[in-house]
Amino acid sequence: MFQQEPDDRVMVLLSGRVKVARADESGRELVLSIRDPGDVLGELAFISGEPRIATVTALEPLEALVMPGERISDAPRDDARCRREVARSGCPSLS
Repeated sequence: MFQQEPDDRVMVLLSGRVKVARADESGRELVLSIRDPGDVLGELAFISGEPRIATVTALEPLEALVMPGERISDAPRDDARCRREVARSGCPSLS
């Protein structure tokens, strides 16, 4: 998953760890988080419909469940409660 990439999939990390980072205006990497097994990746872009806000990089070998966007219901985008939770988690386009 890369910053500014379209929202074509969501992943669930099954094993391994990943770094979530974004590049600022000068190109400097800002690490946002380290994610562990059980974490969902790419949900903000999928729900908001906007490009991804960060790049996900494997820190070690990993396994992930990849869910293509066309196979996931549009319900999260249409559910006001879900939009509020996503907005509260850092996706201002939905607030």
